[in-house]
Amino acid sequence: MSSRTTLFPSSDSLEKVMTVSFLNEAHRACFAFFFYRNRPRLDDGFNTLTAIDYILTAYGEPDQSMTTIKAAAEKARCKTDDEPESQEEKDMSLLFSFMRDLAVGTESVSTLRLLIPGLTSENAFFLIVNALIILRWGKRSINPQDLNIKEVPF
Repeated sequence: MSSRTTLFPSSDSLEKVMTVSFLNEAHRACFAFFFYRNRPRLDDGFNTLTAIDYILTAYGEPDQSMTTIKAAAEKARCKTDDEPESQEEKDMSLLFSFMRDLAVGTESVSTLRLLIPGLTSENAFFLIVNALIILRWGKRSINPQDLNIKEVPF
């Protein structure tokens, strides 16, 4: 009887290496602060909320971030073709669409769009990929050491 090998590792081994990263120290601290504040409701059934909070905390306090991202997405949607769209507006529009996809199960953000560098910035791609890791594996994908808060981020 020969031993059978597979090219695909088990999901158990992937969980140990697939952990989220943060854009910068401010993003990590803000996420940690809100993660602990909302911890009682963040069991594995709330992966979607945790993933959305991960994106929002990249831009500061989640409630204010959502308003900022929604406003930028609306502004980008209302632009005429002769007005150039900044990379930040493109990112905000993409992130808003992605968070809406997570929240209500739509599919407006295509995988192809994420893979084309001219359409998706490095930061937006980074945030979306890490949010997908959280969506898939929940709290297990977050390194507990990243949740140490040295000071309140606000």
